[in-house]
Amino acid sequence: MAPLVALGRNDQAIEAHGKAIALSRDPELLGPLYNNRAWAKLMLGRADEALVDADKALELQPNMSNALGTRCWIHYDLRHVVEAERDCRASLAARPDSLYDQGMLALILKDSKGAIAAWTKKLEQEPGATELIPWLERAKHVQP
Repeated sequence: MAPLVALGRNDQAIEAHGKAIALSRDPELLGPLYNNRAWAKLMLGRADEALVDADKALELQPNMSNALGTRCWIHYDLRHVVEAERDCRASLAARPDSLYDQGMLALILKDSKGAIAAWTKKLEQEPGATELIPWLERAKHVQP
């Protein structure tokens, strides 16, 4: 199911993750399922719904760094800058090499060059990370 998100098939990912959530009772499985569904919802512009799923993922697995990173992006999209920075720093503490979150923290701090550099590097390493393209465009318009 996560490959559906990676392929940008977000509607299908939301549906598949919803079915898996309905069938599972294992918090070790449910946390990533909620997190992946949150990311797919965010990519479709459904940030309010995504936040509910990211919060649920973190309720189930409070130290899941991927969910902290996802919630950081959601908070930024909702213009909750303080919460976005908090979650981004917590995610980066657990996975300091995350170019996704390095770029987001730079964006939060209004360092558009830093965000563009991190995300460009990620795209060079992983050309399929096309979900970064609209965020790169946003970064170009951030005023310091």
